[in-house]
Order: sequence, then C-alpha cells, then structure tokens
Amino acid sequence: MHLSIRASFRLIILVTIFPIFVILLINEVDRYTYLKENTLKEHEKILDVLSEVQKGLTVEIERTLATLSMVPAVKQMHSQDVLEIFTSILTKDPNIFNINITDPKGNVLISARLQAGTDLSMRPHIQETLQTKAFAIGPYVRSILDGSSIIGYAYPLLNNAGDIIGILAASLNLERYQEILSKITIPAHTTIYLIDRDGICLFQFPREQQAEAIGRPIDPKVWNQLQFPLERGTFEIITDSLHQMWYGYQKLYAPATQRPYITVMYSFPMNYVTSATFATFIRETLLILLIILLSLGGAQGLYALLFGKKLKSTLGMIRSLEQGDFSVPIQPEHPFTEFGQIQYALYEMAQTIQNQIEELQKKEQHLHALIQEKSLLMREMHHRLKNNLQLIRSLLILEETTDCETFRESMVSRLDSIGMIHQMLYQKEGEKEIDLYRYIQELINLVSDLTTPDQQPKIILQGESLMVSLDQAIPLGLILNELITNSLKYGKKDPKDLEIHLSIAKTENNLRIEFSDNGPGFIEPSAETPKKGFGLQLIETLASQLKGTLAWEHEKGTRCILTVPLSS
Repeated sequence: MHLSIRASFRLIILVTIFPIFVILLINEVDRYTYLKENTLKEHEKILDVLSEVQKGLTVEIERTLATLSMVPAVKQMHSQDVLEIFTSILTKDPNIFNINITDPKGNVLISARLQAGTDLSMRPHIQETLQTKAFAIGPYVRSILDGSSIIGYAYPLLNNAGDIIGILAASLNLERYQEILSKITIPAHTTIYLIDRDGICLFQFPREQQAEAIGRPIDPKVWNQLQFPLERGTFEIITDSLHQMWYGYQKLYAPATQRPYITVMYSFPMNYVTSATFATFIRETLLILLIILLSLGGAQGLYALLFGKKLKSTLGMIRSLEQGDFSVPIQPEHPFTEFGQIQYALYEMAQTIQNQIEELQKKEQHLHALIQEKSLLMREMHHRLKNNLQLIRSLLILEETTDCETFRESMVSRLDSIGMIHQMLYQKEGEKEIDLYRYIQELINLVSDLTTPDQQPKIILQGESLMVSLDQAIPLGLILNELITNSLKYGKKDPKDLEIHLSIAKTENNLRIEFSDNGPGFIEPSAETPKKGFGLQLIETLASQLKGTLAWEHEKGTRCILTVPLSS
C-alpha cells in the first residue's frame, strides 16, 4: 500500500478504534446472555415456588381425606355429624372448595355444598378411585355450583373387609392462586399458567388475561412441546404473530401414575431481553461514532503541528545522503522523538556502509589466515599418515611368524589400537591430545572382545584422566596392546582365571604405567636363550622410541613398569 503519512495516521486511528466495536459487540452478546440467564433463573424460582405450593396443597388434601376416612362418623355416614365436620374444614381451609361423600356408584350422599343425589360418577377421579381403591386426582372442571375452576380429588372409604362403601371427594379452588401470586414478585410481561392433563388451561395470571384462556386448550405448538417425557424443561416458540416466546414448565405427577395431573408453566417474550440489550448497543455505537469523528478532526490539526516541519527536515537529509554525503553528522532538533531516531538511523546507515567495507577487509584477512591454517593441517595430516605407514612397515618387518592366521590376528589387534587413537582424536575436532585413561579403557574393551563373554579376564584399571600427545599415544597403545595380548595368550589356560592390573600416574614430568598379571611370567633372554620374541622386541623398540625405561619382574606373574617423559 502506498499511503501518505497523513492517510496512515487516519488509518491508525480507525484501526485502533475498530477493536472497540468488536469489544462492544462481544459485550452486548455477553449482556444478552447474562440477562437471559438471570431472567430464566428468576422464572425458575417462581416455577419452584408454584410447584411446591401445588404439591403442598395436594398432600394437604390427601392427608385431610385420609384422616376423614378414619373418623367413625364418616365411615358410618352420620349426616349431621359429617356436615358439621365438612363445614368446619371449609371454614378453616379456604383452599378446599367442597367436600362430598358418594356411594359406590358415584352419587352424592353427603356434601357441604352439593345436593344429595348429584351424580358424580362420570368424574375421572371418582372412576379411578373405584377401580384402584386408592387416592386419585382429577382433571380440570368447572364447578356446577358457580362455574369456579376446580380440580377434584377422591379417596376410598373401605369397610373391614376392604370393600368400597363410599368415596370421599374434595375439590381444590384454583382461584386461591390469585392470592398466592399476588404475594410473589412476577417480572413484567410474564404469564403464569396451570394446565391439566388434557392440555386445558386451569389458571392464568395476570387476572385480566383469564377471560379468554381459562377452560380452553392451550396453543397446540406449546402442547406439542409438553408431550416430551421430561419432568422439567424450557423451549422457544415463534407465535403466529412472529413473536419469539420463551416457556418453562414443571410437571406434577399423582402417586403411582405415569401422567402428570397438572403442569405449572410460565412464558415471556424474548424481546423483553433483546430490546434492553439492543437499546444499549445503539446508544454505545452512536457514542463511538461521535468519538471517531472528533478523533479524525483532531488528527488533521495534530498532523500539521507534530509532523509537518520534521518530515520536511527528514526528507532534506535523505536527499543529502542520496548525493553520497556521508560525512556531515546529523543533529536532530528532538533526538528522542521518532523523527529524531529516523535521522540518527540515516546517519548510522552511512556509517554502517563504511563499517561493512572495513569488515569485508577484516574477513578477507581472516580467510587468508584460515587458508594458511588448513594448509598447515594438511601438512600435519600427511606427516601423521607417513609416520603411521612407517610404523606399520616396521611391524611387518619385525614379525617373523609364518602362521598366516596368527599374523592376521596380531596385526588386526595392533592396527585397531592405532585406529582407535585417531577415532578419539577426530571426535574432538581441533584437539591434538587424547585422554590416555579413556583410551586405555577403550583398548581394554577392544582386547576383551577377543574372548567370549563367559571367558573374559578380570582387568582392573587405576588412575585418572591424563592428556598425552598423538606421537606418544600410538606407541603407548601398542605397548599395552602387546602386554594384554601376551597375558591372554600365555597367562592362564582358562582366560576367566586371569587377572590383570593396570595403573597410570603422573610423577613430576614423567608418565608411569604399571602392568601386572597373575600368570606364570616369562623368562628374559640370556646366553642360553638369546632370542627375544616379537612382542618383547616391539615393546622395547617402542619404549626406546618414547625415550622411556622398562623394568620387569617375574616372581608372581609378569610385572612391567614403564616410565616415559611427558611431552612439554
């Protein structure tokens, strides 16, 4: 993008303010979620209260009917005494609309408010009690007395043989919910319903909405949602007028039944939540737009005040540098501002160019030195190769055996000891010394591989890390290789019985290596046996090459002490 500083300045303002819109949108979504959850929690509490009230009323009526069923006057159906009891109950408990006793056919015998002979046999709760001989709850009905909305309850009257001699029936006055709900704070735009088992609206709060809803089936969309086998739940419905309504419900079940006898439900329009959130969003959006307009207007003036003169000065300095003038030091008016830093950067760029030229010259000198060093290393490598080939030639000349297998094994062992030194040396590039202690350990492992795991001798190494030069390490390795190999060959018939001790130590400017084993030892050459073996000749030759001294003992096995002056 090719933007001027002025346009970039405006773009920065817009980009800076854009996250505020995102935060505002996220905030409004969170606000909507919070309001919705709080509204649902508030309505769930109302649902809990009404459910508990209805359960309590049902339990209270069941206990009242169960108590009446055990009263002698009720079981014997003494009209006058029973009417006094019923009247007393209705006076004390306004929730109960009426109490009756019917015969086994459902005809009223005694009632606090109905006439004797009134046929209640078609009421579902009467029929259910006649069939089950248990407490039953009926659906919504309108009272035949005054049209009040009631729910019926029935309880069996049994004789000593367990046969039904009558039915105690009571009805709950749903109008009492008006008084109950008037004591509860109901959110605005919220409607409370009581719905019976057949989807008939028993009760609706607020009262002004009851005239057209009580006694009628509820909306089929709502009724379909209530058919799911959930005791409690919530759902959303779009009404025919395209309003989004939120519903919550609690189903109440009669004892030993699978159908709810009543459902407590609430509803409220979702725009009750969205309207409050949307109004806040519009107000805050307008405020941010006003801030943007003011910010862009202020940016115009600030640009001229803060950047105009400095930008002109900086452009002049760039033109000077384009002409190749790197020598004039730059002194910005405000060295700690961004433009001052740009001016310094331009000057430092010129200095960097000069420094890079000097660096290239230094690198050229360094490369020349590296070439000389590599040339020296090549000469040293050729020298080492020449020495190693000369050593191998000497080994071949000294070896007098005619047994090809023996010759092969001895030469392989000696060449491995030489190769191990070079491997250790090249693992640490640039170093010209090796750790003698570590090298001897590797040599012991190499020689031990000549025997099977169950026949390996016991080799004990004592000492500490000691660095020696390559020119000393190769002869020392060959000497130790010969000593260990001879012990394996001649020390014991069974190699596992062989015990070898090795120790290295530094004494002043000398290296002392002591070797011993528990073998039979060997006889040094004499006038009778003047000829020396190849191994002994090689050991003495290499010791002489190192300007060292050898001392032998043969009383208890073989013991050899090698003293070599260390290279400075």
